[in-house]
Amino acid sequence: MAKQVRAAKERVDRGLPLPDASLTLTALIDRYLAEGIDPNAAPNTRSAAAGVGRLVAKRIGGRKVIRLAPSDVSNLCSAMLEEGYSNSYAARVRTFLGQVLKFAEAEGLVARNVASLSRSSSFAPKERDRLTKSEVVALVDAARGDRLEALVVVLATLGLRPGESTGLVWQDVDIDEGTVTIRRSLKRHSDPNTGTQVLRLGPTKTAGSVRTLALPAIARAALRRRHVAQAAERLAAGPYWRINEGLVFATEIGTPIDPADLQRTVRRVAEKAGISKRVSPYDFRHAAISVLSDAGVSGERIADVAGNDAKTALSVYRRPMGPVVDDAVGPMDALFGTD
Repeated sequence: MAKQVRAAKERVDRGLPLPDASLTLTALIDRYLAEGIDPNAAPNTRSAAAGVGRLVAKRIGGRKVIRLAPSDVSNLCSAMLEEGYSNSYAARVRTFLGQVLKFAEAEGLVARNVASLSRSSSFAPKERDRLTKSEVVALVDAARGDRLEALVVVLATLGLRPGESTGLVWQDVDIDEGTVTIRRSLKRHSDPNTGTQVLRLGPTKTAGSVRTLALPAIARAALRRRHVAQAAERLAAGPYWRINEGLVFATEIGTPIDPADLQRTVRRVAEKAGISKRVSPYDFRHAAISVLSDAGVSGERIADVAGNDAKTALSVYRRPMGPVVDDAVGPMDALFGTD
């Protein structure tokens, strides 16, 4: 008891409020979701955080915050792994609790962040069964004749993020020069009038993601065909064609392509290619980066192609060597051919 009294006195002397012994983890999570998340965070970010929060609250939400220990976090994640949750999701839960408790620490509600003290090595994501070079070639071949063939080709050869590819607009494509500039991304946003989720063009993931890429021959030819095909679709749609800011990849009436529809397209192409493993749009990004790495392209130039955030001291101080990043062209032309 004397030790608790001394600790309480020290907090008061430091100008900190006394911890609320009745505060539960569920109540803290609710407060974090209402006050702790960046108000400019994307709707998807908020939705994902709320989903993780519900899971945590359901399992250990009744625990008093001041009684939480690092083992509570570790045991929760271990139990999830035993139940079949992925390593990456267990790691996400630990990260979420770390953010919640960091918020609580800043507010003077807890003395320490027990999530940051919990075991983390057990939650390292397992390596996924990535696409091989032959599988990427098979996917591109299987996409031939598909309405969204060019989208598959762009994903495979440039390694764009899915939202960057579906957010590509014609004014950023120069087929004659053979370049494409990535400066937008298609994302879900909450409509201020209805509150419903709608697809809208927004900025890329980071300012460093804006880049101009040279087009491999197969992508250049596919985009040329897409331009002709879209003109025919627009003519056929007539008054039903939607104004879509010049999206390169859109539905047959010009509306943005929903991420779920993109996923279905990729699965359809994978099935046609005879690939049984689960393939997602992001797998093309991993595969493209692997092709460049195997071809001997430096990590710095690969980062330029992929539009990654700087992760190391070297990339923090590095600058692109030219206005047009053409490192993807040679390896991709060698893999797919020039026609």
